[in-house]
Amino acid sequence: MFQTKRAHKLLLQTIRLIGVLAVAWFLGSQLIASSQSITPYTLSQSIIPTPTFTPTPVIVPQLALGKTIDDEEPSPGDIVTYTLSYSASVAPATDVTIYDFLPAGVQLVSTDPAYDSYIDGVVIFHDEYVGTEVETVTICVRVLGGYDQLYNHAVASAECVTPTHVSLLTDIVQPSEPATSTLRLTKTGSPLVFVGGELVYTLRCENAGYTTIESVQVIDVLPTGCGLLDTSPPADAVTSPTVQWSVGNLEPGEIWESIITVTAPSYAGIVTNTAFADANSTVMTQTLFATRVVTAAGVLQVNKEAYPEEVPIGSEVLYTITYSNDGNRVATGVVLTDTFPADIIVTGYNPTPASVTSERGVWELGSLQPDESGQITITATVIGEPNRLLHNTVHITGDELTFPAYTELLTPVREWLRYFPLILRE
Repeated sequence: MFQTKRAHKLLLQTIRLIGVLAVAWFLGSQLIASSQSITPYTLSQSIIPTPTFTPTPVIVPQLALGKTIDDEEPSPGDIVTYTLSYSASVAPATDVTIYDFLPAGVQLVSTDPAYDSYIDGVVIFHDEYVGTEVETVTICVRVLGGYDQLYNHAVASAECVTPTHVSLLTDIVQPSEPATSTLRLTKTGSPLVFVGGELVYTLRCENAGYTTIESVQVIDVLPTGCGLLDTSPPADAVTSPTVQWSVGNLEPGEIWESIITVTAPSYAGIVTNTAFADANSTVMTQTLFATRVVTAAGVLQVNKEAYPEEVPIGSEVLYTITYSNDGNRVATGVVLTDTFPADIIVTGYNPTPASVTSERGVWELGSLQPDESGQITITATVIGEPNRLLHNTVHITGDELTFPAYTELLTPVREWLRYFPLILRE
């Protein structure tokens, strides 16, 4: 009985072992078959994408500037209009400044739009944003006598953008015969004055003909809001707002001059002074002069000199830049940019610029207090060809309440002068 149970138990264990082996065999065969149908995994077939980096190109705006005149053959006394056209290519430009350097021989009459500042013959316009669409400003001037040509320059600059420059040369048509009697009237003064400050005008009347002009009368019409303080010589009649002088006779080439001192208006804006000159047997002539009145502003000034004033090829030139704040307000964010002439190798600076390339140096001057000034020196070696001019430009700018300034310098380049020793023979 015991032996029979033991035999049955052994038989059941054998059957179970056979079943387990059968199942294992079946599963193993299925796994082998499926593995043969799968492509072996390689690193090159990784589903993880390989990262790539494409640098974003830096797009730098480029300024375009053009200038035309509405009369290519003006005569003395004519009023002509310059048109400045400017735009940006590749990308928009911001904080653009247009400088127009009025030529000798003209007198500013008006601009459209109104200029932002007018200092020492430089008309300045600011444009916060310039795109690819062409924009224009017009400058109306009167042609004065005694000049053969009008040589006009204009510059467009913007932050982090290479400035561009344009020039325009216009011939003045001279009268075929000199006028027997010609009155020439000019007026000069400060282009900027503070509210309530003193404004000084210089009025000049000249006989540009070759015969005597008799009974000359000069009348000055003071701008609205200006009060007369003094005239030298004294006026013959004052009937506000007019001031009148009886000049008398002017001989050929004779000049009469008067200094007029007035108080500026008590409000900010632009004031324009008008003056007239008249005489027997002559055509009345007039002149205009505009001045900006401000309450508080930084007024930047800049000047550049070269030593020696005429540089030999291969020698060293020393540039000295002086700058100042002539206003009554602190000028902040002051930056001075010196655009170097071509064909020089800059060898030293004092102080060191914030940034410098072969084309320009930039000094970040920070803040300038009223009446504060400073100086920058640059040494360079002159290369290239002789008998030419080194054209150098400097501009200084500040915050929105500061008037900028600009200056140009032309330095002649000549050949080396060779000196041979003098040998005395007995």
